[in-house]
Amino acid sequence: MSSDQLATFEREHKEVHTAANATLKSAASKWIGTSASALQGKLGFLQKISDNVEHELEHNSKALRQIGHEFERTDEMSAEHILVTRQGH
Repeated sequence: MSSDQLATFEREHKEVHTAANATLKSAASKWIGTSASALQGKLGFLQKISDNVEHELEHNSKALRQIGHEFERTDEMSAEHILVTRQGH
C-alpha cells in the first residue's frame, strides 16, 4: 500500500462520510422521543469513529510518504558513498 493510495482512501472516506453525516443530520430533525436520543447518541459515537479513521489514514499516508523520502535519501547517500569509495582506490 502506498501513501498515494492511503491519501485516496482518506479523501474518499471524508467525501462519503461528509455526505452521510449531512443526510443523517437532516433526518435527525424528524426523530422524536427516546429513540431520537438513542439514535443521536449512536450517531455521535459513529462520527467519532469516522473521524478517528480519517485521522489514522492521514497520519499513515504522511508517514509512508516520509518513509519513502527517507529511503530515497538513504539510497542516494549510499550511492554517493560507493562512488567516493571507488574513486579513492
